[in-house]
Amino acid sequence: MIRNSTEARILVVDDDQSVRAALKRSFLNEDWQVSCAISGSEALNILAQQQPFNVIVADYFMPNINGIEFLLKIDQKYPHIFCIMLTAYPYCDAIKRALSKNPNTILLEKPWDERLVQIITRVIAEQQLAQHSRQA
Repeated sequence: MIRNSTEARILVVDDDQSVRAALKRSFLNEDWQVSCAISGSEALNILAQQQPFNVIVADYFMPNINGIEFLLKIDQKYPHIFCIMLTAYPYCDAIKRALSKNPNTILLEKPWDERLVQIITRVIAEQQLAQHSRQA
């Protein structure tokens, strides 16, 4: 598992290149490794081939696999990863119901603000604390 903030890994999943670039810019001042995927399918391939990630920031509306289907797959295979679902439709009941079933997922509205970095920072700190507790 992740041991310190220099090893913290974030996976950004969005089919819009400008959104991926903007998210990466949001994280420039953080000591995180950021990878990007253009679809849920590509993200699942990355997850299967690379070191563990702390957090996934994903768009709800993606080609081939929507955010709910993507999160179900993440929850099944990678339950330790915290997910942040971004959407321009935060009041959609179907999205809220699906996300309420997963305690490791939250919904944030696009456009995002400084809360995104704050949430990721808190999640990484909590993961590190939990890791240190397991090692003690």
